[in-house]
Amino acid sequence: MIEKFKKTRLFAVLSRNTLPKLVCLALAITTWFIVMDNKNPVLQRTFRDVPVEIIGLTQIEQRGLIEEEILGDKVDVTVSGTWRNIVKVNSTDLRLSVNLDGRAMKGKNKLPIERRILFPGVDIISLSHEDVEIQLDAIETVAKPVKISPKGELGDGLELGKIEFKEKEVEVQGASHLLRKIASIEGQVDVQNLSKSEQVFVNLYPMDAEGNPVEEVDLLKPNIAVDVKVLTSKSVPVIVLDQGEPKLNHRLTDKIPSLENIVIKGDTAILEGINEVRSKPINIEGLFQPFESKLELDLPPGVTASYEGPLVAKINIQALEKKSFFFKYKDVTFQNSNENYSYVYDAEKNLTLEVRDIISVIKNIKDTDIKLTLDVGEVTLGTYAINIKVDGLPESTVYTIPDFELNVIEKGSEE
Repeated sequence: MIEKFKKTRLFAVLSRNTLPKLVCLALAITTWFIVMDNKNPVLQRTFRDVPVEIIGLTQIEQRGLIEEEILGDKVDVTVSGTWRNIVKVNSTDLRLSVNLDGRAMKGKNKLPIERRILFPGVDIISLSHEDVEIQLDAIETVAKPVKISPKGELGDGLELGKIEFKEKEVEVQGASHLLRKIASIEGQVDVQNLSKSEQVFVNLYPMDAEGNPVEEVDLLKPNIAVDVKVLTSKSVPVIVLDQGEPKLNHRLTDKIPSLENIVIKGDTAILEGINEVRSKPINIEGLFQPFESKLELDLPPGVTASYEGPLVAKINIQALEKKSFFFKYKDVTFQNSNENYSYVYDAEKNLTLEVRDIISVIKNIKDTDIKLTLDVGEVTLGTYAINIKVDGLPESTVYTIPDFELNVIEKGSEE
């Protein structure tokens, strides 16, 4: 480009006699300034985009108002003055302002621009426009619905249950036109690191209907406590409960559930303390024979059970059989005897032991397994009827045996 310019005729003219030409230009400019200074004519000058100061924004906020939009706060200002003054003026000498006094209300406000200039001898003669339009909005407080959603995935064997929180709405404060944009107050709870049910605090954000955050508003409650229920499952045994007593001389011998174990599912905090599941009691009052009953499980709130097929219990009630065993007084062993006493009784007197149990048990009881003992450690001189202790019977077996009749005397006084 430079090489091309050097080849032009203009360059050829300018490049010859350069010094004289520069001297002439300087003399011309100097002459112009001398003439202007002597004549000192009145001139006009325009400053572009001079800012307008908005006075009273703090005061309107105290009245519950806030600026939404300002139009016309840049103005072209034309000033007039003598040449000597006007060349010294700059835009910082201009003062333009509007005052948001008590007249400003919610909505559109058209306010006149107040003007003044700090340089003497120069006047503002015109503005590109005379007013500033300020759109004011009310600062309001409204309640918006709260939405909490999960973020992340739980570990293996865990399932997300209910997400519960007390605050169904949260109040938001801000300009009404911004509040109208808010569809809900939303937060996310990170469940990735949860292994059991917990209460966590979740930060909240105002969101519009498209899921975008709404800025320049204030949440009166920026976070809330959220109860996150984490569910799990485990296998536990089934325990069958009963109530009432069977018919006289009958016994409940078995309560067998159709499923030994079932899988329960629920809150980790609840399942942690559950090691078995019990049925609601089955009534056996006055019954005398085996039967089958559907089981209803007594589960804590929020816990469910899963199993295949019907869940029933076989209830076995059997009649008690009676059997008698015959002993004599001499078959009874004394315990804790006192060497100073003589124990007087009829050694050949008969003792009848009657036992009751179901047939499968009673048929296996042998008299040789039965031990009869009499504890005389607490007795002194006198005549007594003392309970006989019977050992060697099955735990389920009930028995009756008459008391042992005994006379205790001092040793040596038998005559």
